[in-house]
Amino acid sequence: MNCQKVSLIFALFIVGCDGVKDKFVSITLDAKWLDTPLHQEASEFLATQNRQYFWSLINDVSSFDSFTPIALGSVQNYHDQLLSFGSQYLNSITNSLLRMALALRFYSPTVQMMRKMAHDTGMIRQCSTFVDIHGVYTCNVDDIDKLIESANERSKFLLPFDHHHPSSVAEQNSLVTVILYGDFGNQNEFKPFHSKLIQLSLDGKIDYVLRHNSRPYGEERRKVRLAGYGVELQIKSTEYKATDDSKIRDDQLNETASQLGDEKQEEQTHGFVFSKLKELHPNKKSELNDFRTYLLDGSDPMTPLKAWQMQDLSLQCAYRALSEKTPEEAFNTLVELSQNFPSRARVLSKVKVDSSFRESNKVNQEEFRSHMEIEPGNSALYINSVQQSLDTIDLYVLLNALLNEGQMMERLHLIGLNKSHTRQLLTSELNIQTISYILDFRHPSIFWLNDLEKDSQYAKWPSSYYDLLRNNFFGGLRTIRKNLYNLVIIIDPSQIDTSYDLMKNVEAYFVHELPIRIGLVFVTTNEYSINVYRAFRYLIKYNGNPKRALTFINELYRTASTDVQQTFSKVAKYSGSLSSIFDETNPFENERLEMNSYFEQSGLSRGVPHVLFNGNPLTSDELLPTTFDDVITTRMLKMQFDIQQQVYHGQLKDSDDIIEILNTKPNVVKRLNQRIFGQTPSMPTVYVDLSMINGQTKHLLDAKKFQTLSVREQAGVIMASMIYLGKKDELGQPLYPITLWIACDLDRPDGRQLLLNALTYLKSHTHARLGLVASFDVESRAGSHPITKAVYTAIRLLSPPIARTFIFKLLKDESVIEDLLAQRKSWSDVTVSGLSGQTLEHEIATFDDNIFRSHSIFVEQGLILPRGSRLVLVNGRILGPLYDREQFTEDDFILLDKHLSTTINDRLIRIVNKLEISSNPSQLSDLLMRISSIISQNDKSSSPVTRRQTPRISSTSKATLHLPAQHENEPAFLIEAIIEPASRDGQRLLSLLSALRQSINHDLIIYFNCKLQLSEMPLKSFYRYVYDTNLQKMPSAVFRHVPETPILTLGMVTPESWMVEAVESLYDLDNIHLEDVPIGVNANFELQYLLIEGQCFDETQNYPRGLQLILGTNKTKNIFDTIVMANLGYFQLKAYPGLWHLNLREGRSDDIYTIASHDNTDSPTRTSQPVLIAIRSFDARWIKVYVARHTGKENEKLLEDSSDESPPNSGSIWDSFSFSGSSSSSSSSSATKIDDVTDDTINIFSVASGHLYERLLRIMMISVLKNTKKTVKFWFLKNFLSPSFTSFLPYYAEHYNFTYELVHYKWPKWLTVYPTEKQRVIWGYKILFLDVLFPLDLKKVIFVDADQIVRADMAELRDLDLHGAPYGYVPFCENRREMDGYRFWKSGYWASHLGHRRYHISALYVIDLKKFRKIAAGDRLRGQYYGLSQDPNSLSNLDQDLPNNMIHQVNIYSLPEEWLWCETWCDDESKKRAKTIDLCNNPQTKEPKLKAATRIIAEWADYDQEIKTLMAQWEEKDKPNLSLSKSTTNKMPVDNGDPTISINTHDPTEL
Repeated sequence: MNCQKVSLIFALFIVGCDGVKDKFVSITLDAKWLDTPLHQEASEFLATQNRQYFWSLINDVSSFDSFTPIALGSVQNYHDQLLSFGSQYLNSITNSLLRMALALRFYSPTVQMMRKMAHDTGMIRQCSTFVDIHGVYTCNVDDIDKLIESANERSKFLLPFDHHHPSSVAEQNSLVTVILYGDFGNQNEFKPFHSKLIQLSLDGKIDYVLRHNSRPYGEERRKVRLAGYGVELQIKSTEYKATDDSKIRDDQLNETASQLGDEKQEEQTHGFVFSKLKELHPNKKSELNDFRTYLLDGSDPMTPLKAWQMQDLSLQCAYRALSEKTPEEAFNTLVELSQNFPSRARVLSKVKVDSSFRESNKVNQEEFRSHMEIEPGNSALYINSVQQSLDTIDLYVLLNALLNEGQMMERLHLIGLNKSHTRQLLTSELNIQTISYILDFRHPSIFWLNDLEKDSQYAKWPSSYYDLLRNNFFGGLRTIRKNLYNLVIIIDPSQIDTSYDLMKNVEAYFVHELPIRIGLVFVTTNEYSINVYRAFRYLIKYNGNPKRALTFINELYRTASTDVQQTFSKVAKYSGSLSSIFDETNPFENERLEMNSYFEQSGLSRGVPHVLFNGNPLTSDELLPTTFDDVITTRMLKMQFDIQQQVYHGQLKDSDDIIEILNTKPNVVKRLNQRIFGQTPSMPTVYVDLSMINGQTKHLLDAKKFQTLSVREQAGVIMASMIYLGKKDELGQPLYPITLWIACDLDRPDGRQLLLNALTYLKSHTHARLGLVASFDVESRAGSHPITKAVYTAIRLLSPPIARTFIFKLLKDESVIEDLLAQRKSWSDVTVSGLSGQTLEHEIATFDDNIFRSHSIFVEQGLILPRGSRLVLVNGRILGPLYDREQFTEDDFILLDKHLSTTINDRLIRIVNKLEISSNPSQLSDLLMRISSIISQNDKSSSPVTRRQTPRISSTSKATLHLPAQHENEPAFLIEAIIEPASRDGQRLLSLLSALRQSINHDLIIYFNCKLQLSEMPLKSFYRYVYDTNLQKMPSAVFRHVPETPILTLGMVTPESWMVEAVESLYDLDNIHLEDVPIGVNANFELQYLLIEGQCFDETQNYPRGLQLILGTNKTKNIFDTIVMANLGYFQLKAYPGLWHLNLREGRSDDIYTIASHDNTDSPTRTSQPVLIAIRSFDARWIKVYVARHTGKENEKLLEDSSDESPPNSGSIWDSFSFSGSSSSSSSSSATKIDDVTDDTINIFSVASGHLYERLLRIMMISVLKNTKKTVKFWFLKNFLSPSFTSFLPYYAEHYNFTYELVHYKWPKWLTVYPTEKQRVIWGYKILFLDVLFPLDLKKVIFVDADQIVRADMAELRDLDLHGAPYGYVPFCENRREMDGYRFWKSGYWASHLGHRRYHISALYVIDLKKFRKIAAGDRLRGQYYGLSQDPNSLSNLDQDLPNNMIHQVNIYSLPEEWLWCETWCDDESKKRAKTIDLCNNPQTKEPKLKAATRIIAEWADYDQEIKTLMAQWEEKDKPNLSLSKSTTNKMPVDNGDPTISINTHDPTEL
C-alpha cells in the first residue's frame, strides 16, 4: 500500500466518522419571576434616554387595542413593531442598545419590582388596572374625582424613579398624586384610566404617575429566560473516581459481551486491522506504523501533551487565528479556539509560528509593561479609552457603560462631529480634572478657641519646623508649636443631631491637646441657637478657657435640654441676672451678626454643619461620626508629610507664617459657592440637551408651537435665537469657551442683581459670553415686564459694548427703576447712542410676548424648574434654581470661569482647534458650548470617567487584529482589547467581544499578549457565553463537539450579585461523562436571589459585630436576615425584585441600636425611616448603614457572650477585615425555624457536590440517625446540591423524622482570591464561613464529611469538652506504617511549623460557635487565607491546611483518634474502636470510593439498599420531573387565572 492509498483510506475514515451523532450539553437559566412584557421593558429603556420618550411610546402603543404577540399575529411581528416604535426616538447607537437591553432582559427587574408593588397592595385579586390616590385604591375610573377631593387628608408615597407625566412635573410636590398601576399594552383596561388622568394632569389638578403591572398573556405562564452569563465545563481530575455507578449497574451489559468488545477494540484501530495490513503489505510496515501512530495520536484530542508541546500554545492559538483570510474569519476562529481550547490544544501544538509574529508579540509586551503596567499573559479591555474591570465585567455592566458613552457619541455626532473628530476628543487628554478649592480662613468672624503659637498650654512644645524631621519612635503625628492644622466648625446650635457629635470631637481634641487649632462659626437662626451662642461666648470670655464652654454645650446636647439658661446656670454655677447675658444688649451681639454675615458671604450651601480643614470643606460622608476622626487624622498625616518635604528641601523656614502660606495658594478663594462644583445631594448636577443644531428661530415667536417641542428641540430654538454680550467682540476675537445664560426676571430686584453681577464679571474677563432668558412667575403680556423687555431690546438692537452701557445705566441704580415705573422719568433719560427713548418705548409697547412666554415654557418644561426661577446656565449645565436671597456674585462668576478653564476648557480649545471644523468664531463658540456640555454631562457622576492611554502599537503590527466597524459612516465605539487567548480572562473576554460584535457598531482592535514558555496546560475548560440579539430565540448555552472521554464539571459564571442554582437535571452536573450519556445533557438553572451587600458602622467608628438586620416588606417585616461581622462590618442579604424595608431585628439589636443614617438606598433622605431598598436591576447593590446606641445603652454589649479581650496579633492589617453572611436561608417546610433550635438538638453540617457524594451523604445521614438517640438537624450548603437531592430531601426527612436547613451563601467579592477549581471552592466553604452560615443562638455544630459512616451517638461528640478551643479535630492516624512515605506533615515545613502538635484531618470536626465568634476565628482564618492564597502552590488541601496552618493562632483541640478511622492512615487493629469510618482517598491504590465502601464497611451495602428502596418509593409516589423537554421547559405550575392567587408565586415566605 503506497502513501496515496493510505491517504485515501484516511479520508474515507474521516468521512465515515462524520456521520457519528454528536452529543451535547445544553444549559438554560430562568429568573424566579414570571415573564415581563417587552414593551414595558422598552419603555423603561426609553425613560433613561428621555422621560418624554416613555410617554411617547405609550401613545404609540395606544393605537392597538391589545399590544401582545398573540394580538399582533406572532412574536416576530410584536418585536418588529416594538423596535420600530423605538427607532422613531433613538439614533443608531441607542437603537442597537435598546435591542441589546431587550435581549438581556435588562429592565425586567424594574418591571417586576413595580408588579410586586402592585401585588403588595392586594388589589390584583380584584383587577389588574387600578389607581392609588394617597393610599386609597380603586378599580373604578368613576371613583377618581371623589378620591382626589379627599386626597390631601392622606399622605402620599413616591419613589425617586417614578414616571411623572411631563405636564405636572414642575408642580408635582403641591399636587395630588394619582398612581396608575396597569399595562399600556392592554388598552381595553388601560385607556379609560390613562385618558382620564392625562386630562386631569393637563388641567393642573393632579400629578400623574404610572407604574407597570400585568398579567401573563395567554395560557403560558413562563418565567423570564435570561442571558448575559457564562457556562464553563471544567476538565476534572480523574485521579480518584468520583462518579456514581448506580445507573450504570442497573443497565450493565453482559460481562462476556463486554469482554469480547474489549478484545475487538484492542485488535482494531478505527476499523483498521493493522496486523492484517502488515501481513498483506510487509514492505509498508514503516508507513503503516506511522499511520497507526497518527490515528492513535489524533483520535483522542484529549491525549495529554508533553511539556515541550505546550510551550507556545498561546502563540500558536493567536497565530493560527490570524492565518485566516479575513479579519472577521480570524476573529471567529480565535473565539472558537479559545472556547474549545482543551480539545484544540493538540492540533494547535503542531502549528509552526512565524518568527516575525513572535517578535511582534514581544514588542507588544514591552509596550504593555512599560507604559500600561500590564504583565505578559494578562488581559485588559478599553471602550473609548475607558478601562473596564475584568473582575466584574459582564454584559449588564458593559451596557451601562455603553449607554453613557453612546449618548455622548450620538450627541457629538448630532452636532456635526464625524468619527475621527470624536476619537480625537475621547482621549486621556480631555479627562475632567478634579480641583480642590480652599476657602480663605483668615476671616475675623471665625472665633478661634486656641492658638498653638501663643497659648501657654502649648508652651512646652518645640517651636521649629525642623522638629518635624526628628525621629519619632512611635510614628504618627509630631507636635510642634505651629498652627499647621486648622479646623473650622460651622454649626447651627439648634440642630442638635448634627452638632452634638462634632462638638464632642472638638471637646476631645481640646482636652487631649491635639495639635489642632480650632475655630467656630455659629449660624444662629432662632432663639435657641442665639441663646446657645450667647452662653457659649460668655463662658469663654469670663472663664478664660474654652473647656467650660465646651462642657456646657455638650451637656446641653446630651440631656437634650430645651432650657438653655437653666443648663448654663448649672454648668457655669452662675447665680446672677441672666438678662445681661441673654438679651440683645450683650457684648457679643455684633460678633454673632458678623458670623451670620460671614456664612452667607462664604458661599457654602445652606445646610449645616460644615467643617473646613485648612480651608478645604469636608464632604457629607466625611462628616459622619463613624468616619470623622479617621478623616481628620488622615488629613493631618498627609499635611505633616507635605510640610516635612518642604522643610527638608528648604522651602519652609521658621520665620514663615504658615497661615499666610496656606491662604495664598493658587486654589484659595474668598468665596466657595458649592453650586459651581456640582453633584451634592442638595445640588444635583443637571444638564440641558444642546445637541439640536438646526433650531428654528421662528418657533420662539409661536409659544403654542414651542410648547409642543421636545426638550432638545426647545433648547435648540433658544440657542439659535440667543443674542450674546461678550468682551471679545470688542477685541475682534469673538471665540468664547464659556457661554452663560442668565435666567431671571429683571422686573424684580434679585433678577436685576444677578444680571448686574454677570455683567460686572464680563468687564474684566474675556472667556465668556452672556445671553438672557426671561423667567417670569406670571405670563408675559402687553404692558408687563417693561424692564426685561427694555434690556432684551437693547441686546437685540445695539452692539455689545453699547448694550452693556445701557444695561448698567438702567439697572445699577434702583431709584432709576422706581422712577421709570412711577413715570417720574421717561425712557429718554436712560437711552444711549443708537437707541432713542421713542424707539425704546415703541419696542416695549409692541414687544412680541411669545418670546418671553416661550422662555418661561423652556424654564418650566425644558429645565423642569418652577416658573420664575432664577438660575445660571453655563455651557448647558444648570446652576439653580437660586433660593430666595441667595446671590450668585461676581466672585462666583470669576470662580466659575477659573474652574471651567482649569478642568476642561483650556484643553478643549486646543483639541477643537486641531479638528479644524470651522473658521467662524460664532459657530466655534456654539460648538465649544455643546462639546463642553456633552463631555461634562458624561462626567457628572461622583466618580468621573477616566480615559487612559491605550496601546501605542502600529496598525501594521503582526500581533494585532483589526476589525472595522460594520457601518463605517455611523458613530462607532472604539473597543481595544489586550488578550492572552489561552487564559480564563482571555476566554471570557473573547466571548464578550463576540457578543458585542453582534450588538453594536464598533471598531475592534485586539492586541495579543501571549505568554511564553508555558509548562502546563494553560486552559482546562470549555466555555460558552449566553447571548443572542435574535429576540425570538430562547437563549441557552450549548456545547457541541465536546470530547466524550473526560469527566467534566459544570460551572455557572454569572454576574456577581446573582445567586443561581440547578432546578432541573437528570444528570450529575459535577461529573458529566458524555460517554455514559445516550444523547446529551440538559439542565435548567434558576436565578434564586439578587444580593444586597454592604457595611455597617456605629457611632464609635467600630463595626457592631453580631448586629442582626432583617429585610422585609411593608406587610412582612422579616423575610431575610443576616448578621454584621466584626471588622469590615460586612453583611449580605438575599432579595429579589421589589421594594424592601431594612430594619434592625427585634431583640437586643433594636433594643441597643437604632439606624441613624444610610447611603445608596432609595429612601427620600439619608436619615429616613424605614430604610427603603428598591431591587430593580441585575446590578450588584452595595449600601452603608450607620447605627447609633439608644440613650442609656452606651456600655451594653450586643453579644452577651462577647469578651473584652482582644485577639492576639490584633494590630495586624487583617484586623480591618470583617466578614458576614446570611444567618438563614430558604429551607424546606420541615426544617425548624432558627429560634426553635435548642441545646438538645444534634446539629450536623455537611457539604456535597455531585451524585456520588450525594449518594454517600444520604448514607452518612442514615448512619447518624440510626446511632443517635436525640433529635438531629442537618445543615447543608445549598450552593452545590443537585435538584434530585433537594427534591428527595423532604420525603427523606419525613420518613426518618429529622429536620434540616439549606443555607445559601455567596463568596464575598472583596475576598478576592476565588478558587478556580470547584473542589477548592467547596473546601473554602467548609472552613472560611463557619461564623456566618449559622444563626447566633446555635452553640455547637458538627461537620461530618459526606463519605463517612457514623457508628456512635453524635451527642457524645457534641457534649465533649473542647477545653476552651473553638473547634476540635481528629489528628491523622500514624500507625499504618506502609503509608509513612505519604505523610507529608512529618517533614519539611509542616514538621517545623507544627512542632509538638499533630496534623489534623478535616473530615470530622466539632465547632463551638460561641467561642469561635468570641475570638473572631472566622476573621483570622479568612485573613490568613487571603495572604496564603496569593501563592497558587499553597494550601493544597485548603479545608485541612488552613486550620493546621493557624493552629498557633486559632487553637485546635485534638479529639480522640477513635472518632475518625480511615483505612489509608489507620491500622486494622484500631478499626474495632472506630466511632466513625471515613472513606479517605488512598494515594497508593487510588481505589474508587464505592469499591472501598463495600469492602471496608460491613453495613454500608445495607444502608445503600435501604436508601435505594426509599427512593424507589418516592419516585413512584411524588418525585418531580427533573428532565427538560419541550413541553416542560420554562413552564411554571401556577394558578389558571384565579384572581386570589398572587402573581409573585415565588415569595420566600411560601417556600
